[in-house]
Amino acid sequence: MGLFDFFKKKDDKKTPNVAESTDATESAQETIQYETKITAREIKADPVTIKEIVEKMVEEDPFKRFYNGKTAEDFTPLTSRIYKYDNITTVNVDFVHKEKGRTLVTIEGIPLGFLTEEQADTIQQYHSKYLLTAYVYATDGPYMEYDTETEAAVEKEAPYGLDMYIQFT
Repeated sequence: MGLFDFFKKKDDKKTPNVAESTDATESAQETIQYETKITAREIKADPVTIKEIVEKMVEEDPFKRFYNGKTAEDFTPLTSRIYKYDNITTVNVDFVHKEKGRTLVTIEGIPLGFLTEEQADTIQQYHSKYLLTAYVYATDGPYMEYDTETEAAVEKEAPYGLDMYIQFT
């Protein structure tokens, strides 16, 4: 019996399915009720505030794997543009409901701006009933790409951005 056969035999044994053993309430809580992506540009956030939030995210990130771990020597004519803070993320996201249709988004304790009225109404509706999972990715900012004229990697910069992913289960 080979190693593959050993693992295959383990899979043949009937293991209890966790989803089958839960009651209706628990399975309903595991179902995604609502999910969306919102960008800082949709909120019409100030570029200075976005940059401040990204800098705070970078400061708080324990891994700091810039440029996806690539160095200038790794870039070739076939390498695409890589942003410095591509892997920077945070779950320190709060939604402060001011009133119906007004929800302030704060990231890393810094106010980003207000959601649109439609977004705020939806978030408020689900926020009171379901479990929130929200995380933010830094987008754009400093990047490195291969320059065919100099035949080397060059660093440039684009305005910072933030992508928020929101899910209620």
